[in-house]
Amino acid sequence: MGVIKFDEIELVREYEKCRKCRIVAEKFGCSDETVRRALIKYNVSRVLRNPRPVTKKREIDQDETDLILATYYFTSATINDLAKEFKRSQTIISRLIKEKGHGLKECSVNAKKISDDEIRTEAGLLDAYQICSKYGISPERLARRAKAIGVDLKWTKSWRRWSDRALAYGCDKLKIDKTITIERLRARDGDICQICGLPVDDTDISNGHARSMYPTLDHIIPLSKGGSHTWDNVQLAHMRCNAGKCNRVGITVKRREA
Repeated sequence: MGVIKFDEIELVREYEKCRKCRIVAEKFGCSDETVRRALIKYNVSRVLRNPRPVTKKREIDQDETDLILATYYFTSATINDLAKEFKRSQTIISRLIKEKGHGLKECSVNAKKISDDEIRTEAGLLDAYQICSKYGISPERLARRAKAIGVDLKWTKSWRRWSDRALAYGCDKLKIDKTITIERLRARDGDICQICGLPVDDTDISNGHARSMYPTLDHIIPLSKGGSHTWDNVQLAHMRCNAGKCNRVGITVKRREA
């Protein structure tokens, strides 16, 4: 399916009437980003509702530097704790410690929370996200560790994430089907993206993050617009196609019976 093109002049003229990107996007059935790009192309200034005030960066004096270094080396405080206490970013705190101090210290918080043997054992029993939740580590760290020792992980998600989203948007509990999984959806749609018609690739993952061709679950009628989490309202889609569809209704190539 080709990319939907819009008359940028019409978008700009409609924006000059209402001065709101969201209203223009809903009228033409496009995204807010499409409207903003048209405004930038034709040098039309946007009206910011709540512009951020310009604040001057607060310099770190010698007294604050000494206090940060003393707190870091003589207590069990981590860089994250110092950032919250002194209201600085972690990048600034770590750079200050490397330049003015004696380097970063060994911290038990940053130590490995899972051994290589545990990764090999858990990979055959649990999903990658379940392993992250069990041992309190990030998907990026787990993906790097598993790749280094040659272990293949299962990157799947349960229906609970979608049911929680549906309930948050006010969907009726009777319209939430708990049997929907990405594996069953892939079997029903034959591993074909229902938006562009190309096959999906479940190996398109980098450091625990899904890439453009990774299979995802898409709601034909979005949950934000009253859609239900049922089999007749879900379809298989690439990560990039799902993101490009945004909250628009429909856009499907073909459907297969469950």
